[in-house]
Amino acid sequence: MMIAVFTLIIAFRPFRSSRKLPYEQITMQQAAAYMTYESDFKIIDVSTDEEYAEYHIPQAISIRPDKLEYIAAELFPDQDEMIYVCGRDARTSRAAALKMCELGYTSITEIGDPTGWKEIETEEGFLQKIWEQTQSG
Repeated sequence: MMIAVFTLIIAFRPFRSSRKLPYEQITMQQAAAYMTYESDFKIIDVSTDEEYAEYHIPQAISIRPDKLEYIAAELFPDQDEMIYVCGRDARTSRAAALKMCELGYTSITEIGDPTGWKEIETEEGFLQKIWEQTQSG
């Protein structure tokens, strides 16, 4: 059992971009795999209000990037908590991830376009398991 857990951690552990970014960048599939065995995380979606209304990852918090500086401390008091950042526009989600790092957050991971989650939703029982874990955490 320990070997299986260790293998999952190694296989899906976040990697740093070659650009020496202060945050992690992983794929939506890697994030989803992490979410199946961890429940102590938050998801920030920096898509526009219209894009968020059209589609978003369940339990994602919609925050406009220009508001992060003013509300991050209130919404995320633990600066070491795992926070995923996603958004339809790659530049916007990367800028939001960078802003969170500048605000002192240490476990920021940028996961890309939230519509990539739709493919993951089709995997039977996968999202239900994640939902149950986030509710128990």
